[in-house]
Amino acid sequence: MSVTVEGPYISAMTYITKIFAGLCTALAFTAQAANAADDLVVVELFTTQGCSSCPPLDAVMEDVARRDYVLALRWSVSIWDYLGWKDTLSIPQSNTRHRWYNQVINGRNMVYTPQVFVDGEAPFRGNSRQQALLETIEKRRGDSSNMIDVAFSAQTPGQVDIKLSSPPPASSRMQIVYYDYEKTVQIGAGENRGRTITYSNIVRGTRPLDTANGKQIHMVDMTDAFAKNCDAFAILLQDSVSGKMLAAAHYDLKTARS
Repeated sequence: MSVTVEGPYISAMTYITKIFAGLCTALAFTAQAANAADDLVVVELFTTQGCSSCPPLDAVMEDVARRDYVLALRWSVSIWDYLGWKDTLSIPQSNTRHRWYNQVINGRNMVYTPQVFVDGEAPFRGNSRQQALLETIEKRRGDSSNMIDVAFSAQTPGQVDIKLSSPPPASSRMQIVYYDYEKTVQIGAGENRGRTITYSNIVRGTRPLDTANGKQIHMVDMTDAFAKNCDAFAILLQDSVSGKMLAAAHYDLKTARS
């Protein structure tokens, strides 16, 4: 850390103030660094309330979401709404991301549920999808190869600054993902009629962040997230060609509101 002194003279108090201001800035960006960049394994589940095959993996995700080394996100899609029950948590961004993953990784437009992607790459394999998912998560744990660190700084009650440890690659895409920790839904029709299911880390909305010219610091306005009463947000930086996750972080908005 350096302090630039303008002019030939400076008082001791001014000098100390400049040092303190610089130190506060550095500390602000590192305060939530541990929460942001603990080599998180990103697990994304694409599921829907109208699919009878989805509840088992929804239950696994509920357990996975509690692990501090996992960033779990449930994307509610609407592809089975025509079967008699409209998914109450579905948003258009979920369908868009689901199609993007299948185009990038599988080279096709066909989608299905449930489908899981780990660290933005090909889904797990195995006869038992639940067991295969858990095994894949453990294999990925602690693998921080080519990962960019992320730090947060809460500047005001309505603004959070995001800092990347290095410039994002030209071929990358980054987005902020707002989500809620838990929702319980009573399903009244369709394949899961009569069931009450608790869902974890449900995506409520997304917003793209600019990665042009290697931009490393982003100022994010939290007004919309607060208005929706979202519980948290995640930062996802990925290679736009392969889908590979380059950086991942999460920030608790409940703490920011208190």
